[in-house]
Amino acid sequence: MTDVLKLTDLPARRFGRLGWPVRPIGLGGAWLRGRDGRLSIDAGAQTVVAAVELGIDLIDTSIRYGDSELVIGAALSQIAPARRPRIATKSQVIPADQPTADGVLRSCEQSLQRLGLPRVDLFQIHEVEQYGYDRIIGPGGALEGLRRCQAAGLCEGIGVTGRPPDLLARLLQTGEFDAVLTYYEYDLVTSAATRELLPAAVQHDVGVIAGSPARMGYFSRPMGERWARQPAPVQAARYRIEEVLGCPIHETADAAIRYLYSDPRVHNISIGSSQIGSLQSAIQAVLPGPFDEATLLRLRGAVSDGAW
Repeated sequence: MTDVLKLTDLPARRFGRLGWPVRPIGLGGAWLRGRDGRLSIDAGAQTVVAAVELGIDLIDTSIRYGDSELVIGAALSQIAPARRPRIATKSQVIPADQPTADGVLRSCEQSLQRLGLPRVDLFQIHEVEQYGYDRIIGPGGALEGLRRCQAAGLCEGIGVTGRPPDLLARLLQTGEFDAVLTYYEYDLVTSAATRELLPAAVQHDVGVIAGSPARMGYFSRPMGERWARQPAPVQAARYRIEEVLGCPIHETADAAIRYLYSDPRVHNISIGSSQIGSLQSAIQAVLPGPFDEATLLRLRGAVSDGAW
């Protein structure tokens, strides 16, 4: 691995009110055993170790990502404590007929056992849309479970994750959360998260993780009929983006990463892959720095649903 590919060549970004310095590219844990789940835990662990060698200092995972936490735990046992990255994980989705706060606490305990850690840096509610506002904020809700985790010393920061930007923004407006992970709502073909969510994150000094910058592979490989099933505004933005960048949409993954990096409100871009080459490519994409203002304006103009 050459020095030019290392994230340490880039300035860290302050991760909201938690104050952590984090590099702009992170590792997402969903596919550490490959998309078909056939990679061994040891092979996945080697990807994590190699990612840390590249300068990755924030890894986001979930108890719901198969054996991801076991893979990360195996990797952490091979990394010197002084070099260990920050670990963020997420709770199980607690069924509505079960005590939510108790379930969140138990889920955190299970994650720590799988990771082999006494605590994680960030513990998050997975997919807030499966709970709704009241079941998160109300008595006995998910927020109460997160606070119990903090009180027990099981995590430092707490956060929310999911898709609906309006629900995530409403949750951030409570001032209760330290971090938010948004995916599929801010990329080259949609900027829905810039309308309410990112302004709320700035207002409350919340750390922001942008997940799936390649839109679940849409920007990195041909998707055929899957593109035809995308909403009309997304398809329209696709053709405008192709005109600006001068290449097919399935060749724009690196540009998509650099585009998100060009927004200082995004502190970390989470790359989910079992291939170290994908992380190297992502790092290479942001090493030149943000897009110049003229290109950035053209890209933003190609997307009609943003506010920035």
